[in-house]
Amino acid sequence: MKYNKLFLGLTLGTALFYSCQSTNNTPAKAGKSPIDSMMEIVMHGHDEGMSKMGRVEKTAQDLSHKIDSLQQAKKVDQTLLTTWKSAKKDLDLADSSMNKWMDEFDMDMPNMDSSAKVQYLQSNIKWVSGVADSLGTALKNAEEILKK
Repeated sequence: MKYNKLFLGLTLGTALFYSCQSTNNTPAKAGKSPIDSMMEIVMHGHDEGMSKMGRVEKTAQDLSHKIDSLQQAKKVDQTLLTTWKSAKKDLDLADSSMNKWMDEFDMDMPNMDSSAKVQYLQSNIKWVSGVADSLGTALKNAEEILKK
């Protein structure tokens, strides 16, 4: 199921990438609605988060291997083990937060009037921005830990 979400996310990201590419070459539409502008911000947060997902999964896997190896050692460095487990937990939490947001976000916003759509998008701008930030922070921290 995780791969289905990843495939869906990559497909959506690719479609958005190409649609943005074609619109970047055309003059901005006068009178773009606030809802359209907010949707672009939400999708930018989505794309920013998704661009990190491959590295997040690989880094989490690298940490898992190191944790397993360290736990099998005769003398276990508990401080190092705790540091690696904490970094892995942060990556897993950021990854699950991104998946939760993608599962719950409804791009069509059915049965919502304009005011409700604005509120919904404002909430999702905060949510997806936080998720993208969490992914970046967890990834940076884990990669730095692995370099040591």
